Amino acid sequence: MVGITSALLLLAISAFTLWLAKMGLFTQEGMSALNRIQPWPLFGLYILIVNPILEEYYWRDYLQERAGLFLSTALFGLIHFPFYALFLGYLIGFVTCFSPFLLGLFWGWLFRRFDTLWPGIISHLAVNIAMFVIATLART
Repeated sequence: MVGITSALLLLAISAFTLWLAKMGLFTQEGMSALNRIQPWPLFGLYILIVNPILEEYYWRDYLQERAGLFLSTALFGLIHFPFYALFLGYLIGFVTCFSPFLLGLFWGWLFRRFDTLWPGIISHLAVNIAMFVIATLART
């Protein structure tokens, strides 16, 4: 059940991101910033290894335990706004924050359900892999 839910969330987010890219909704500033990230393989290592572990420890283990699931998840969604606003503009960027909010609820539930961060870290890694592949393909 957890694997299927995680896969469906990942598929939906990936499809939405690809649709945004195909519609030409990424801003020129965002694409320029994406193309300036160097060295790309080192960025990939950070996104695929460091980021899922650190974010899950902070947002689920630290903040969720102190602020509760909903507040920590709302903040998790909003913290992604500057990144989304850069790539999609302010309005679409704000709406797109709903994706990390939903994922944060799911990962917070995983943490409560299994009393370990590892299912969330693995799921977070899967999402980051999809986003990294999309970003790699979007680079010019």
